[in-house]
Amino acid sequence: MPGRNKSAIVVPDTAPSPKRTSREGEEAVSALANYSVEGMDRSAEAIAGYLRRNNQPVSGAREELLERVGSVVSKGPGGLLLYLEELQKIETALQTLGKYPHGAVQDFLKGHGLPAGGTTDELFRRVASAVYGGKPTLAELTGHTDTLAENGPQHVFLFRLREEHRDYLQELRNPEPVKAPLRQLGLADRYNDSHFVWEAAEPELAAVLHRADAHGFLLLKWVETRLWWWHENQGIDKRGRRIIIKHPRYERSVNFFRVDLATGEAELRIQKQQASAEKKLKQHFEAYCRQTSTILRLEYFYPVLLEPIIRKLLLSGAVSIRDWQITQPKRMLAGTGSPNLLQKTWMHIGYFCASELNCDWSPPGHSKVRTRLKARTGELEIPNDRSAEQTRFVLDEVRNAGGAPYGIPQLEELARQHREWGGLLPKVDLHLSRLNKREIELEKLAEDEWLPLDDLAKAIHTASEKYPGLFKVLYEVRCPETGKTAHNRKQVAKYESPTAIPPEVPCRHKHGVVMHPSRNNIRQVLVFQPKGGPGGKGLVPLIRPFIETRIPPPLSERFVRGIEILLFAVLFVPLSWVTVLAFAWLAAKFPEFRAGIDRSFWLVQVLLAGAVAAVLDRRYLEMALNIFQGFPKSVGKRLASLRKRADADDAPQQPPDKDT
Repeated sequence: MPGRNKSAIVVPDTAPSPKRTSREGEEAVSALANYSVEGMDRSAEAIAGYLRRNNQPVSGAREELLERVGSVVSKGPGGLLLYLEELQKIETALQTLGKYPHGAVQDFLKGHGLPAGGTTDELFRRVASAVYGGKPTLAELTGHTDTLAENGPQHVFLFRLREEHRDYLQELRNPEPVKAPLRQLGLADRYNDSHFVWEAAEPELAAVLHRADAHGFLLLKWVETRLWWWHENQGIDKRGRRIIIKHPRYERSVNFFRVDLATGEAELRIQKQQASAEKKLKQHFEAYCRQTSTILRLEYFYPVLLEPIIRKLLLSGAVSIRDWQITQPKRMLAGTGSPNLLQKTWMHIGYFCASELNCDWSPPGHSKVRTRLKARTGELEIPNDRSAEQTRFVLDEVRNAGGAPYGIPQLEELARQHREWGGLLPKVDLHLSRLNKREIELEKLAEDEWLPLDDLAKAIHTASEKYPGLFKVLYEVRCPETGKTAHNRKQVAKYESPTAIPPEVPCRHKHGVVMHPSRNNIRQVLVFQPKGGPGGKGLVPLIRPFIETRIPPPLSERFVRGIEILLFAVLFVPLSWVTVLAFAWLAAKFPEFRAGIDRSFWLVQVLLAGAVAAVLDRRYLEMALNIFQGFPKSVGKRLASLRKRADADDAPQQPPDKDT
């Protein structure tokens, strides 16, 4: 069907040149007479379209029509060559239109007074025939597909206007603050008008739609030509190696930045990439943020943090969950469907950071909308097209599902004092409070979380100066060969300031100690020193201040740690063994109730882990969960082997074969 697959268009190899010859005209007429798309003959529509554009009659036999084409081309073949080039663009636009539902094609035909009945193939032939003739034009067809792309497959990044800049909304409700930067850029004709842009090596502003009132909006539209590679599998060669040929493909990308002038909510909508490379998506995100900053004050907006939203949706069950993924201090945990009761209990009492959520939203009166939320990149990936009402429902629900992003009060207070760090400090807080990290490398955090390193370093240094007992910034040298911290005899050298770092530092390798230059290899590390852990809940955190007032700090920390390890070893390790053996005995004694006994064991496991968190500290929670989870596996394997042996002993013995 037209518009659904890759187009194979037959065009002449010769490009238009200032000097036209009769040979060029003959080749152009021959290309038009043999014009086909995906093996289907389209020459009749192409010939009729060319004659309509030149005000020639289109009735008669094929030979008569070609003679009329030849008479027009005899005056100069340049027009026909340009027409053949435009046919390529028309087929690409039809291919884009074919990605959308049947109703999108009908809407285009109705909008231009053309019949909208028939099968999908008939509708596409009707659109192609009309656009070949120039009524409607290629620009009008592209404008229709651009309107559909506003709610097509996209990567959506949410922004919100800062409270101290709410008066900026009133400023945007007037036309002049939007027109002024456009005049400076020489793009005044884009205001409330769409400029036809077919291809652009760099993002080019195509339109600025502005409804300047209290309930209006501001929409910026860019067009960009993307290059991606299509991999064609050619089988396997004689050596068993797979042969893959890469073919370049060009794609017209339409991207938007929209601001709601009533609420101050904004979103950057980047057209979904053919190859989901995160590095390219980051480059697109930064490029369109720069483009937006030339027209709007983007610094007045801050990105919406998705981790609290994903966490709340995971625990609330407000959406239909397909799959999910969370990050724990030392591992990743993923699942399909909604988390069960035990997993939700684990999430409530344990350390974790919500990473991804793939779910379906159910707008009233509409079909479901599939959405993937990614906390690390801050994007909502919507892989399918939908209506504007469905888009608005999903974005509003995601924004309303947000929870409190801070777990460390000091970082929340610092964010209130420095509003410009509103997008940085919440992500630092996630790593410290949600993942229970005690050290964070700033360069790695900036790269992973898409944060500006200079602003992040400034915010962390400010936090260490204001709360020196809680935060500290140290410096260490990275090994240029391995990328790890340079160390000698299992000791990592950390320095209080960059001036204290020597020109060269020793680093132990397999072949011996190597001296590495410290220049250009220095990394900044944030050290978090909480007292009693985040929240300070538990028996040991309560007695910690009593011990620290009577024992000097270096010894008090070791004394408290010894008490924690002693209580953990004396109480909970034997208790876990007793619990495992008791449930294993019950499972062997009453095999008909084995399923219920297994479920009861997991419930007891979670209760014991909660007891660890209550008596000791939440730092020992994951250790307790791992121990309680690991023991039943080993006991279960032992019971399984014993059952197999018992079944083999009870089985009737077969009489030996006489021949044997």
